[in-house]
Amino acid sequence: KDYPFAEELFLDVYHLMPQAASCINLAAFYSAWSQYCKKDKDEKGEDFYLNKALTTLEEGLEKFGEDENILAELGSLNTYLGNLDEAEGFLSRYLAVATEGEKKQKLKKMYKDVKMQLDSDLEIKQAYDFMMLDEEDKALTVIEKFIEKNPKLWHGHFIKGWALRKLKNYVEAEKALLKCLELGESNPD
Repeated sequence: KDYPFAEELFLDVYHLMPQAASCINLAAFYSAWSQYCKKDKDEKGEDFYLNKALTTLEEGLEKFGEDENILAELGSLNTYLGNLDEAEGFLSRYLAVATEGEKKQKLKKMYKDVKMQLDSDLEIKQAYDFMMLDEEDKALTVIEKFIEKNPKLWHGHFIKGWALRKLKNYVEAEKALLKCLELGESNPD
C-alpha cells in the first residue's frame, strides 16, 4: 500500500519505456489507488485518482495513436464513470481496430449496452419534451416504445402516467403510476 513510491516506479517505467502497455499499467495503478481511497471513504482522493487514470489513458492515446488496448481501457473506464457519450466513442473506435477474440466480444456487448442506454435516454428526453409542449399523444407514442424495450425502468411508466392523466384517462394513468411506484420510484409526486 505504499502508493506514492509505487507511483514513482510506474512513472519511471512509463517515461523510460514509453509504450502503450506502460501507459495502461500506470492508469490501472491510478484506478487501484482510487479504489483504495474509496474504501478509506476519501471521496476527493477517489475522484482525483480516477481522473488521473482517465488523463493518463487520454495522453497515451495522443502519444500512441489508435491503440486498441488504450481504446478498450478508455471505453471501459468511461462506461464505469457513466460518461456514456465518451464511452460510445471510444468503444466504437476500439471495435474498428481490434483483433477478433474474447475481449472484442466482451467489449462489443458493452458497446451495445451503452448504445441502448443512450438511445433510451434520448427517448425519455424526447417524451419529456413532448409533455412540456402539451403534446401528450406524441409523448405516449415515444414512451410506449421505450417501455416495450425497458419494461423494468420506472421513468417510462411515470411519463406514461403523466401523459394519460393530462389526457384525463385516469384509470390507465393510475395503473402506470402504480407500476412506476412498484418499480422503485418513491417520489410522492
